[in-house]
Amino acid sequence: MLIRTALRGPVDYTITVDPDGRDRLVVVAKQSYELVHQGSQANLLPRAARAPLLEVDRFADDPASSPLIAENDYAAYKPRCDVLVHGSAHAPGGRACQTCEVEVRVGNWRKAIRVHGDRVWTGGIGGANLSPPVPFERTPISYDRAFGGTREDPHNPGSFDALRENPVGVGYEPFARGAALDGLRAPNCEYPDHPVRSPRTRHRPAALGPIGRSWLPRAPLAGTYDQRWLDQDFPFLPADFSWDFLQAAPSDQQIAWPSGGEPCVLVNLTPTGLSRFSLPPTHMPVEFIRADNSRVETSAPMDTLVIDTDRGQLSMTWRASLSLARGLDEVCEVVFGPMPPSWSRAREQGKTYYRSLGEFLASRR
Repeated sequence: MLIRTALRGPVDYTITVDPDGRDRLVVVAKQSYELVHQGSQANLLPRAARAPLLEVDRFADDPASSPLIAENDYAAYKPRCDVLVHGSAHAPGGRACQTCEVEVRVGNWRKAIRVHGDRVWTGGIGGANLSPPVPFERTPISYDRAFGGTREDPHNPGSFDALRENPVGVGYEPFARGAALDGLRAPNCEYPDHPVRSPRTRHRPAALGPIGRSWLPRAPLAGTYDQRWLDQDFPFLPADFSWDFLQAAPSDQQIAWPSGGEPCVLVNLTPTGLSRFSLPPTHMPVEFIRADNSRVETSAPMDTLVIDTDRGQLSMTWRASLSLARGLDEVCEVVFGPMPPSWSRAREQGKTYYRSLGEFLASRR
């Protein structure tokens, strides 16, 4: 199958299986940009080194005990757009502070997180207390610095209690009491309206990156794999599978597919303190050309927006799909994204379109 595109970034495809067992052709494209700041205003410039499509999930370290950094790009479908931010909190004005708030806005959507310097739990007669935060100029925002964790019961070795909303976090201490709490790490990140006050309360973890497939509340969206599934649905997806399972962002970072031009604001996520820019156009026409020369025209939504404020980079991912009755040989060509007028003229005249002389010469070898 041939993919034609004029996009600068990578375009690739995969075959997935629908809940009803039919094959689905999924075509994915990614565009990446540099965030170039001029004061508080940032311009988006196409990256010379294009970000690749990820074939496997990436973790900060050991997948069993570290946060997910990026999920592979080959999801079959996302009902909404994931907004994911990797970066650090910067003290306002570059002056060390104990606490500050960071904020991300895309169009009418916003999310704020309160970030503290390093702090620990201390035990006392009145229960658990938090030490004053250590002043910082910059500190990472990540789920391994948000409330959560997995702890072994000291009185029952081999028995564990995990905060399934964030099993790789810090601060959740269901077993420690009194002096045993002294010096145990407390979270750096929390929601402003839901501050962490106790190591035993199951607080909602606050970060800006993706959440794991096995975490709550994401895991149940994969459906129920029980005896009924084995008897009636296996080897296909269960009847209660939800496409929401394929959203890697937490629910408060899922937005309607952007239409392009949305104003974006980053607060205390860059050294400038305030960063403003607008999303590039997101309209992405797609045409599937079948082997019988029939055509299916559609458009691909932009369903994954990743902003890396530490590296000053932004990427946008689109995907389109087509249900297949027999298999991949049904489709001979996919045209992904806007094409130049010369391509349209070549197609009207029944000629082969080449993007460059080099592509033409390569086809002759």
